Amino acid sequence: MSALPQLAGRAAAVPRGESLGIQITPRPDEGFVHYTRAALRAQKRNLPEFLKPDQTTLVDIVLRWVVRRGVFVMKNTELVGPKGEDFTKQRPGVPIT
Repeated sequence: MSALPQLAGRAAAVPRGESLGIQITPRPDEGFVHYTRAALRAQKRNLPEFLKPDQTTLVDIVLRWVVRRGVFVMKNTELVGPKGEDFTKQRPGVPIT
């Protein structure tokens, strides 16, 4: 029994697989500050619950922002010298929580 026969026919026409979804690979995805990947998966049998004919479906996407240790460090210039410190080869640390 399908409440939306028009949509059920379209969902049945989805080739290969029983699930649909959205996968987001944001940029930047590495370094001192970056976003993590996001995914939303739905089973084909659940589509009529979310998708309705002649309606707009909004997907609210919230990406997780990761800040890693070493992104910003203040140092005493008396200890590192007047020219400062070379940080160009510094590797990102663990995520700051």
